[in-house]
Amino acid sequence: MTTNTLTIHKVAALTIFGWTVSSPVMAQIPNSEELQVITTLAEVVKPSGLVMSVFMFIGVWLVLKISKTIVDDLSEVFAERRLLLQNRWSSSSSLPTS
Repeated sequence: MTTNTLTIHKVAALTIFGWTVSSPVMAQIPNSEELQVITTLAEVVKPSGLVMSVFMFIGVWLVLKISKTIVDDLSEVFAERRLLLQNRWSSSSSLPTS
């Protein structure tokens, strides 16, 4: 990257940072009703349950990923063997019987 490109990136980053810091939402102080709602939500959501949910999501994701891999492998093997079985079945049924 050239020096000009780095300067443009620095200016863009500083501009975005300035917009974020000077935002009116950042300047507002929550009133007591909003603090009460936040406190109530914090009491309802238990950290241990949140951590357990994250582990559950990771576990389910891993199980689904592994089962998808197994199903893909089995379907590939079946697709390869199906034609072989079909050819053997058709060749054996075309033999004359005595």
